[in-house]
Amino acid sequence: SSRASKLMKSKSPLERRQAVSLFMDLVYGKDPKLAKESLYAATYLSYSDGRYREADSLAKRFLKAYPKDSRVKAVRSILAMSEYRLGRYVAALDFCTDDTDEWQLLVKASAHERLGHRAESRAAAEKALAAFPNGECRTMLEMIVSRLDFADAADAKDPEKILNAARRASELSKTAADRIRLAWALENAGNQQEA
Repeated sequence: SSRASKLMKSKSPLERRQAVSLFMDLVYGKDPKLAKESLYAATYLSYSDGRYREADSLAKRFLKAYPKDSRVKAVRSILAMSEYRLGRYVAALDFCTDDTDEWQLLVKASAHERLGHRAESRAAAEKALAAFPNGECRTMLEMIVSRLDFADAADAKDPEKILNAARRASELSKTAADRIRLAWALENAGNQQEA
C-alpha cells in the first residue's frame, strides 16, 4: 500500500506504528506477493523502531512462510539482533548461522561475551574484523576485543595490559561502564590523579 510505504518513512513513531498495522492488513490480503513484501516491511520497521518482541515474532513468521526468499539472510540478522536485544543470548546465537554476515558475527561476538564465552567471542569478533576491515560494525567489534583483552589482562594481573585495554575500550565506547573500568585500571596502576 502506498499509504503504508509513505507512513513508513515518517519520523513520527505513531505514523510508523500505523504503517506496521497497514502492512499487517496486507499480510492477510489476497495478493501473496504483496503479503510477502508487507511482512518483510513490517519486520524491518518493527526492528528499526526498537519493538524487538514484535520484530522477533514477525521475523520467525517470515522465515517459516518464505524460507527460500532472497532476504532470509537479512531476516535472520534481524532475528538474531532482536533476540540479543531481548537478552536471549543463547537464542540469538541460534540465528547466527552465516559467518559471512558482519551483523551476525557481531551478534555472535556480543552474545558470547555476555555469556562469558571469551574464546568464542574473540573468535567471532576477530573473524568479522578480518573479513570486514572497514565494516559498519568495526568500532563495536573492536570494543568487544578491548573488553576481552581487559578481562584476560586482569586474569593475568598485568597492570600495563589492563590499562591499555581499558583505555581502548573507553575511547571506543565512551560509556560510563568503560570509563569506570578505566578509572579502576588507572588507580591500580598507581595513577590516582588521572583516575
